[in-house]
Amino acid sequence: MYHACKAVSNDIPIVVVNPSGRAAGVLSMAYKSDGLNRDTEELRKRMNNIIKLQVDKNEKVKRLMKRMEDSIMKKRHLVNVYEPNSEMDQLILQALMTAYQEDSVFSRQLDLAQKWNRCDIVTNEVFVSMVENLDWHAYNAETDNFKERLRTALVNNQPEFVKLFMENGVVDLEAYLTRKELEYLYQQAKKSPLTKLEKENLDAIGRLIHKLTGNVNPYDSSNTTETELLKDPFRHLFLFAILNNYHEMAEYFWDEGNEHMASALTACKMYKTMAMKIKRNEKELEEQAKRYEGLACEILGECTKYRDGMVMERIQEFLLQPLGNWGGVTCLRLAEVSSSQMFLSHDNVQSLVLNVWKRGLETDASPWFLRLYAPRHKFFYNMICYVLFLTLFSYELLSKPSLMSPPSGLAILLIVWGTTMIWEEIAQVCVAYSMKRLLEYICDYWNIIDILILSIFAVGVILQFPDRTQEIGRIFLAFDLSFCYFRFLHTFMISRRLGPKIIMVFKMFADLGLFIVIMLFVLLGYGIAVQVVQYPRANTDFMSTMTSIFYRPYFQIYGELFLEDIVASPSDGTCTNNHTDVELGMPMCPENTIIGVLLLGLYMVISNVLLLNLLIAMFGNTFQNVEEETDVIWKNQFYFITMEYFTGPILTLHFLLPWIIIDGLSCLMHFKKKSGLTFLRKLQREVKPREAVQLNKLEEAVAYNYVIKKRRSGCERVCRCFHHTEISKQRIMDKLSETENQTKQKERRDESQETGVLSSLTHILWPEADAYGTGFSL
Repeated sequence: MYHACKAVSNDIPIVVVNPSGRAAGVLSMAYKSDGLNRDTEELRKRMNNIIKLQVDKNEKVKRLMKRMEDSIMKKRHLVNVYEPNSEMDQLILQALMTAYQEDSVFSRQLDLAQKWNRCDIVTNEVFVSMVENLDWHAYNAETDNFKERLRTALVNNQPEFVKLFMENGVVDLEAYLTRKELEYLYQQAKKSPLTKLEKENLDAIGRLIHKLTGNVNPYDSSNTTETELLKDPFRHLFLFAILNNYHEMAEYFWDEGNEHMASALTACKMYKTMAMKIKRNEKELEEQAKRYEGLACEILGECTKYRDGMVMERIQEFLLQPLGNWGGVTCLRLAEVSSSQMFLSHDNVQSLVLNVWKRGLETDASPWFLRLYAPRHKFFYNMICYVLFLTLFSYELLSKPSLMSPPSGLAILLIVWGTTMIWEEIAQVCVAYSMKRLLEYICDYWNIIDILILSIFAVGVILQFPDRTQEIGRIFLAFDLSFCYFRFLHTFMISRRLGPKIIMVFKMFADLGLFIVIMLFVLLGYGIAVQVVQYPRANTDFMSTMTSIFYRPYFQIYGELFLEDIVASPSDGTCTNNHTDVELGMPMCPENTIIGVLLLGLYMVISNVLLLNLLIAMFGNTFQNVEEETDVIWKNQFYFITMEYFTGPILTLHFLLPWIIIDGLSCLMHFKKKSGLTFLRKLQREVKPREAVQLNKLEEAVAYNYVIKKRRSGCERVCRCFHHTEISKQRIMDKLSETENQTKQKERRDESQETGVLSSLTHILWPEADAYGTGFSL
């Protein structure tokens, strides 16, 4: 008590924990005292109980009372009393801030609040105190320091302080963020595994962002200096927050920035790539990717609320507009590289894709006759050509033992046709000149099938020329024809009903691969065990042994049990134990037939009952997952098919080999198609600068409406939660009051019952006491 009073006398704030009792209880009572005599007497009594066994007890009590009157009771603003329903950290912070309350400059209060990350204290007390005291000099004096405070908030992931500084206009972000400042932020921030670079400059960060997105590199040192202000600072800080996993701060900068749709799709791509590289945060990053994909879809859906068809048409134009801030690609391309299935399957995107599928881009400056080659026209043209190729290929293989014996006109036509297809595929690979695009090409399983078909075709045709390899070449061509028929399934991807079923088939192939890995070890275990137990004296070569191990166990899966071989004996005449007969080709009789039958029974239970049902369950799960997302899957496939035929060659003339060869050589020389007939188009519109500004303003207006509604719904949600909390609190208080009343009633009943029992015992044990009226009782 003495030290507490001394501290208050020296204008040092204190925190008193009221429920702890003793000295804290006395200090709390002094703080709450109004100076009346009854309060003073109560304080004296409590001090007498604390100060015991001392000679000058009364004198000490008087001195302490005097100190309390001069400190605690007069400087109550320095005393902070902790009650059970208050927050200790907030109380300590308020005590520390009280020490600087009389300063004309509020810097220490702001420092304390920011170090404790209590933005509510700054909002409710510091700024309010400035306004109430009309201390604009202090406010203006702190304006220069707010840049440093904003830097601290950005580095330490304090989004509430960033919002506070932005909303109160104490920092002009346009005049704050330079290249040098952004580099400093990256160097000082809590580094994520991806930003732990040896030298964290913006060039390295730009390369990192390009790796994560595939097309965006916002930092080019050749165009800017360190002191030059960065344009669109919200975009740069948005990327900064994503790379450092500052999720709440990233969403704030997304709200305040521009080009919301493109930035959300870019964030989706970055988070998905980061999830693949940072496995320990994979789930968290995937959730963020889904969130930003949802934000892009919600902004796109906000357009449907406008009944004006012009808005929808202009938004679709915006989807096709190249965005300079995001790698010069369109929103559709950003959604494609980020695998945003929900965005690509959105009704507004599908409406645009359907128009392109039917009519192409009607504003193209190409000749009118080339507009006939809309994606759907090229699709049906290619389908007819492919059916014709399969028909001729099948007829040639069925009617002749070899393409070159003798070479017919039809055989030469098929070879030329196949050659043009090979050149087209080479040209398609050359267009994907960057490693990122090449990986996209390889990841498409239809492209893998194309490469396989054309490679086998080339090998088969080459083997047809020498006479001694014609039979092998014919086998290659037969396999190639089988793959060609399987490749024709791609045509059915355009169907809403058949397309998802083909996706199921490919996904089931993945399940089948996992099943084969498990089944292989079971098959090997059984095959080797049977070979060791039943044929211990077999002196066969390695290939014969391996055939015995795999042949029977594999076909036993399908019900061919080979029981006659497992239980065969010399008396049957089907096998022998004579080595001479074995060398002549007669099969050897098995030994330990009973063990062989037992092994077969165990193998059949594991393979046919357990593993096959596991495979069926895996197929069923895959079917269910695809069936639940049939609409989304088909719409995505429709988008990619439209893109394939839109960006593909305008004329796919398989019979004109010279055009194909010229075009292929052009690709090999220049890494992109330049010939007029097969010029690859991009699904985008080149707009004038003035029109681009109008489209950006339209998207910004739609996004602004969405952000306002999102914040309003967030406030309403908080209000509802607060209302429900108050209702729950009132119910709990009512329940506690009811429980307390019930407890008191029970106690009164127990007391009355106890009194009755004692009275009965008194009558039983001392009946004469009542007779003489002595009043004796227990």
